[in-house]
Amino acid sequence: QNAPVAPGRSEADAPASGWSFDISQLRVADSLLIWRQPGGDEYNFRNLNLNLNQDARHLANIELSTSLTRNQRNAVLSLKGQLDASQYPHRLSGKIDELNYALSGANMPPQGIKGTLSAQGSWRAETQQFALTQMQLSANDSALSGEATGSLTPPQQLALQLHATQLNLDNLMANAPQASESGTQHATVARAPVIAAPREQNNLDSPLNDMNLAVNLKADSAVWRGLSLQNFALDVTSQQGLIALRALSGKLGDGDFSVPGTVDIRQPETRVALQPVLNHVAIQPLLAAFDMPQTVQGAVSLKGDLSGEGLSLEAAKRRWRGEAQLNASDVKLAQLNLQQMVRRAVARASDRVSSDDSADQGIRQLSGTLALNNGVLHLANLQGEGDRLKLQGGGEVNMPTQQLDVTFGLTLTGWKGDDKVVALLSQQAIPLRMYGSWNKVQYSLPVDQLLRQQLQSEAKSRLNQWLERQPKNSDNDSLRKLLRP
Repeated sequence: QNAPVAPGRSEADAPASGWSFDISQLRVADSLLIWRQPGGDEYNFRNLNLNLNQDARHLANIELSTSLTRNQRNAVLSLKGQLDASQYPHRLSGKIDELNYALSGANMPPQGIKGTLSAQGSWRAETQQFALTQMQLSANDSALSGEATGSLTPPQQLALQLHATQLNLDNLMANAPQASESGTQHATVARAPVIAAPREQNNLDSPLNDMNLAVNLKADSAVWRGLSLQNFALDVTSQQGLIALRALSGKLGDGDFSVPGTVDIRQPETRVALQPVLNHVAIQPLLAAFDMPQTVQGAVSLKGDLSGEGLSLEAAKRRWRGEAQLNASDVKLAQLNLQQMVRRAVARASDRVSSDDSADQGIRQLSGTLALNNGVLHLANLQGEGDRLKLQGGGEVNMPTQQLDVTFGLTLTGWKGDDKVVALLSQQAIPLRMYGSWNKVQYSLPVDQLLRQQLQSEAKSRLNQWLERQPKNSDNDSLRKLLRP
């Protein structure tokens, strides 16, 4: 009571919560630091080594190294930098000359994540705002630069502006596909060893539910699930768990892609809504990226609308729904020449027609609609054409069971020989059915049945013509009744 009141202009000289940062020299060696948060979570920083030297101007040099183990994850870091506490407690600024880190354990890539960070930073106590500028970050073989700003006043704010010369997401994800040693293009999933079952995670654990986030990332080149991307761009905002993908785009080979949409993690179950657009993107690498058989070659353009629960690849294959319009060009089926299959089947069934082999075995243009329903991909209204070939058809592919059942109606031209058989084969679609396990597809091409029906119809027609020329009697009348359709 009765203490003098300081003028308002002297706020900078007020004490800071009863303590001050007035340490000239501090050494901590091989120690344990236990940090318990108000909520009860406890962090044990082991092997703590700290060297701090501060001069009379409150300019400090800091060297720090420690390790942290929590939830089956390990973190090791060492830091060298400077701290300017001359305006403490209202403002702190400093520089991280070099921070080396290594992360490993559950839900991490098998090789872990390690790299370095350097930056300049500042902190303002009155507004609870911080800023990191001139950031240089490496993570495995990825290299990024940029800046970060934010505030710790609820709801917390964080904005990132980043540029990457090389961004390898496969080396930063736990379950990214790894190339097989044999050099084949089949993707395999490498998983980190599990020592014990980790604590079950859900969206309630996500810090994004308590903060607003904005990320603007541009990468000269990037790798995701084996796909080599160029001019990759990501523009994301998150309002306390409602994530808007304003831009997710890039170039992929000779084509490009864009996947805007939303991701809602405000509930325990993640809800996704995406509107993918592909323009002339190679099909085979896409199949490899999504762990599908690489049996189709060509380029695809697609515009779709997808939604579902879960954000993993497995969730997309089982719990997403939606539709898409597709157009593909120069489509080829691996080890399957449709024209040649039909020609050989006809040659085995009849010697009355023949056709020259064509070097072109692909489908120049193919269009249709796709409908995804909880793992089952329905193909409808497929229309295509190639060298002397037209096709139409549809069917379905069951991704969870890895089964397919697709039927094409194939019509070929260029036949020579018997006029009636030529006319039949040039106008009648021959059904080609592909079914069974997609790793061991079975085929059905009933050309002989089609030709047999044609021969039966031709024989019946000739017999009818003969009967018309015969005098009417009871025997001929009975035969006519048998020949009626």
